Amino acid sequence: MSYNEKTFEEKIKEIKLRKKIPIVLIAIIAIFFMICGIIAIFPKNNEYIDFNKKDDNISNRNARVDIYYLMGPVIQAKNTNTQEVEHFYIAFGKDDELYVISAKNIENIPVWGEDVNSDEDLNNLEKIEIKGERKFMEPALRSMLIRELNDSFGEEMATDEKLSQVLGNYYLDITPSDNSFWKNVFMLAGAFVIILVVYLFKALKGINELNTSIEELKKSGKFKDIAKDYENGQLIQYKKMNVDISTKYLFYYANGLIIIEFKNIKEVSAEKKLDQNLKRYKYIVIETKNGEKYYIAPQTGKKKKIIFEELLAKIKTKVN
Repeated sequence: MSYNEKTFEEKIKEIKLRKKIPIVLIAIIAIFFMICGIIAIFPKNNEYIDFNKKDDNISNRNARVDIYYLMGPVIQAKNTNTQEVEHFYIAFGKDDELYVISAKNIENIPVWGEDVNSDEDLNNLEKIEIKGERKFMEPALRSMLIRELNDSFGEEMATDEKLSQVLGNYYLDITPSDNSFWKNVFMLAGAFVIILVVYLFKALKGINELNTSIEELKKSGKFKDIAKDYENGQLIQYKKMNVDISTKYLFYYANGLIIIEFKNIKEVSAEKKLDQNLKRYKYIVIETKNGEKYYIAPQTGKKKKIIFEELLAKIKTKVN
């Protein structure tokens, strides 16, 4: 409970502002997700350098290399981050250079044993440029490669040292980046836009209704009396319950502004009912002499019980 420090006009402006704040916040979130989605989905102008399978002093992760065909997959391993199975091949490039590549789709690249079966097939191959991300061969991957190569050739010819000399310390991952996460972000932005439109419609409707109510009060001549009573220094504010009590009026501003004159109240009680989210709360129920019924100040938690009971008692003393 607190005492008033605002004029009635300032209170009306505050109520309108409260309706606008959620719209601004939702708009900011929607714009943020929209920008993130657009940046991620649209293609980027990446600079690709020649793939270097040995040098550690290279910062650019995007690389390209010319190859002729693949052998494998030599190994299949589960990625610990994505939990997807990665397929690793040995790629044959120019000047008998060998590379390790990871690929999910190799439809356009010849594979030994499928598309290439003889020296004649090899002579007819044309080089193919592949692009991807340069990645370090972790120890577990190196061990699997060494084991599979030795099993394939039937002897212990592959060692860690020879692997570094022939295949290098890095492989090229040519699997396209999965943009599904950012596509979902983009869709989430769309959902926020829909929410924004709904809130905007409700806020504009509420502000329009509030403006209409204020105009009607001014036309009827009641506005000055209400404002004077609001500002006479006797106003008590129950901010957590969205209720103000003046000498002659009750003000409820949870969803707009409801003004009830105490002399027009017939009965005050408490009643439990479901709200719009199907949650059951205890409300203060006000019935007026002209048959109107208002459910105000729901007790939405145990901490509000004392305030709820105090407010209920205060309203009853004003009515009786």
